[in-house]
Amino acid sequence: MAIPPHGCSELSHWVIIRCEGQAKEAEVARQIGVMGYSCWVPQEARSRRIHRKSKAYKVTYAPVIAGCLFAASELARDGNLASVRYLHSLERDTALQPLLIPDWQIVQFKDMVDAHNLVIERRVKRQAAGKVKARWKPMEAGTLAEILNEMFGAGQESEAA
Repeated sequence: MAIPPHGCSELSHWVIIRCEGQAKEAEVARQIGVMGYSCWVPQEARSRRIHRKSKAYKVTYAPVIAGCLFAASELARDGNLASVRYLHSLERDTALQPLLIPDWQIVQFKDMVDAHNLVIERRVKRQAAGKVKARWKPMEAGTLAEILNEMFGAGQESEAA
């Protein structure tokens, strides 16, 4: 059994909710939020070209697990799940009880997804900035060794050989 990280509660849990159809996670999450329960749809950042002839990219988001979202366990206990449109079922264990996921595991999963998304967003932002040209160093007679030494530390080695 893993020990929860500092700041995470052992008492709060989440359940996995399956959705009907394609791309209905956001609608189910909205309905659950209106009911007053916390929920989370893990979204993965992806870079896509704006147009096939363009070199520009944009960030789009797609669910990490298609057809799934996470909701507070109080929803499974107290909520009226029949009123949520496009909700297919709760993920259950072998005893047919809702599968409870500890809060600290959800926090770790969120951190992993956020770290991945940050990398993708930074890459697209860097691509949008364009290429950065290298600075040219002025070349004067007799300064080649100094420039190579400054850039690579290789100027003195070539003179010694």
